[in-house]
Amino acid sequence: MAIKNISIIGMGALGILFGQHLTEKMGRESVCFVANDRRIQKYESGKVHCNGKLCDFRMVSDQHKGDSADLVIFAVKSTALVEALDTAKHQIGENTIIISLLNGISSEEIIGARYGMERIIRCVALGMDAVKIGSDLTYTKMGQLCVGILPDESDKSDKLDMLCKLFDEVDLPYTNEEDILHRLWSKFMLNVGVNQAVMVYEGTYATIQQPGEAREVMIGAMREVMKLAKYEGVVLTEEDLMAYVDLMDTLSPDGMPSMRQDGLANRKSEVELFSGTVLKLAEKHGIELPVNEMLYRRILNMEKGKVIQSGFFDVSESNLDYVLSELMAHPDHEDKIISSILQYEIEKSYSVDAKIKIIKCFDQIVPNSILKKEMTKFVRSNANHPNSKVRKEARSFLNK
Repeated sequence: MAIKNISIIGMGALGILFGQHLTEKMGRESVCFVANDRRIQKYESGKVHCNGKLCDFRMVSDQHKGDSADLVIFAVKSTALVEALDTAKHQIGENTIIISLLNGISSEEIIGARYGMERIIRCVALGMDAVKIGSDLTYTKMGQLCVGILPDESDKSDKLDMLCKLFDEVDLPYTNEEDILHRLWSKFMLNVGVNQAVMVYEGTYATIQQPGEAREVMIGAMREVMKLAKYEGVVLTEEDLMAYVDLMDTLSPDGMPSMRQDGLANRKSEVELFSGTVLKLAEKHGIELPVNEMLYRRILNMEKGKVIQSGFFDVSESNLDYVLSELMAHPDHEDKIISSILQYEIEKSYSVDAKIKIIKCFDQIVPNSILKKEMTKFVRSNANHPNSKVRKEARSFLNK
């Protein structure tokens, strides 16, 4: 058996990067992105570019019940993994191989609990400097995928061989790891350091490539993961740490890790995946890890007032001006922002001034929006509002 068709869940930086490479090498009919109908409509109404080249991805509805995929690739953020498991349900069959490109050390177990660990080949995405702004992805280093199985998973050797054969055929850089658990923890150590340091110091890779406080904080957080790993039965060394620091120093200074990209886009970050996980394990083993405690606290404070835990935006009236400006500047976030506004209106109802601001904003974005019906319904509900200013704005909107 060979891998002939691939389904990708998630069109973030890594989804686009590897999706574009695989589509070019295997052909459009062999690779697809699976998503709900709203996301498909959003993709089809816009344009996605990879290093300036227009992507022509094949999209498949998560409700489509066709043949299962030979390979399913999860390329979402950890905050979207639960939803992604449902998205993939019609893609996974008896012989499907699954790999996860997620950061951290837990996604394989989460996916395996739903679809069976026998389908999982552990994977680490390493060394890429991809940056996704809106629908445009740029990168100078593609990096590689490190894949492998645990010592007690010899029954998955055939699946691993099939995966490596595919990577050879499509010229995708990879390493077949003898100790994949060591690699997973090494990458986790790197993410805990670089992602959080660049986030807190609001910079780029250049911020941690030069001597200074940010670089020291990054290394300090990584050393705490080294300490924690021993309690979990994994040995990380100073040589491992410095090898990853050296790797960071080769990346484009203008690039940035995914957490910083989330911060700039006002998305909920993966802080729980990084220092959140570190601190939970530290509590389990009765140890203190002050650098990660500091990073965890500071990142939560940075997010406070902008994004709530569900990943939706805080659209309370005290934050409304900020949120509406984000909606105008970043229309790719409109589904979450508008959905949050509509839900807030149902639960609490906005004041007169807030309603006017929202209607004026909706009036500017509705022509190009995939949420026309939802916005129009909100406006129509205010067409007979007791306040004359609200009525005027609503009726002006509806009469266009």
